[in-house]
Amino acid sequence: MSSKLSNLTNTIHIRDFILDVGPDLTKSDSSSSAFIEIQSDVNIFADDEVQDSTIIAEPIHACLRVFIKDQDVRDLYVPEAFFYAHGRFHTAITKDNKMKIIVQVFSIERYDCSAIALSIE
Repeated sequence: MSSKLSNLTNTIHIRDFILDVGPDLTKSDSSSSAFIEIQSDVNIFADDEVQDSTIIAEPIHACLRVFIKDQDVRDLYVPEAFFYAHGRFHTAITKDNKMKIIVQVFSIERYDCSAIALSIE
């Protein structure tokens, strides 16, 4: 019997802003227009309680691979939009020797920050 913990160890939840959106170049089938890649930098915030020079607190580039069939929904995911996503991930090292997170998104939701801005005014 496998542990449930081992099934969850490569699941990630991301809340951040979109940098760029484009086609998922790893897909080449006939429905490839429904596959997009969202580029984002996952922000890692420094913890004032922890002072250790070996801890790196800088954004990690993330590539989120998403299947969205409805064009109207795809149009919501634009640069500077805030989103929530969750899915399976793995890491890779980029050509400039930095870590990158690649996510196969299970669910994604755009968060509308303008509603908050309107209620503050």
